[in-house]
Amino acid sequence: MNYHNSYADIFQKRGIQFAEACRMYASSIAYEVETFLTFANLIEGEIVLDIPAAGGYLARYVKVPNISLVALDPCPALSQMADCLVDQSYCAPLSNLPFQNCHFDAVLCLAGLHHERELEGFFKELSRVIKPGGRLVIAEVDESSAPAQFLNGFVNAHSSLGHQGLFFSGAYINSLENAGFMINKNEYKNYNWVFKSNIEMADAISRMFGIDQALPDQVIEGIKGTLGTKNLANGFVGMLWGLRFVSCIRCL
Repeated sequence: MNYHNSYADIFQKRGIQFAEACRMYASSIAYEVETFLTFANLIEGEIVLDIPAAGGYLARYVKVPNISLVALDPCPALSQMADCLVDQSYCAPLSNLPFQNCHFDAVLCLAGLHHERELEGFFKELSRVIKPGGRLVIAEVDESSAPAQFLNGFVNAHSSLGHQGLFFSGAYINSLENAGFMINKNEYKNYNWVFKSNIEMADAISRMFGIDQALPDQVIEGIKGTLGTKNLANGFVGMLWGLRFVSCIRCL
């Protein structure tokens, strides 16, 4: 099995498929994205960076007026996909951001950091480009959660690219503090990704996470065995999921 060491390596291989899945199944993940944006508490007129932007799909959910949304992704294909969705789109390494000091009011990182191997350097770069008093808002898989077990267990075993995520832990807290951030909110939230059927759920999850070595029935059983599902009142299927939501202030 092949393993790749960085977000850029992984999403160069399967980024387009991931972004297309987010578009195809936008309603399935809507609650997660809307919860994240509510937690971020964006304010009219702010300059906001979405990183890594993964095709810019977050822009479809931003409802606050007059937000200047900038997307950055190290994968060229994903960066190009974001061009039509955001005010500005950049392709650059996460460790060397093409922005002036103290440029952004807020930076948003939604579930993309577990593939980044150099978090401390990345957080220091974010501290450089965020205004003093500005916000860094992260939603990430927690290392002790069922999603972490599913991704590094079932997905890793059934994807030709493997999956070795470095999930949220005490090391994240230390790296954030070392980079000059003060954590003011730290909450774990459970919720459902919602699908019309088990087959739709298997297709979405296979596309999003690059599962190319398992049949749909195997994916369904892997989800039920690790994450769990529930039958919803409208006949849809809820896949149990959850992320840790963290809001930080860039110290003065």
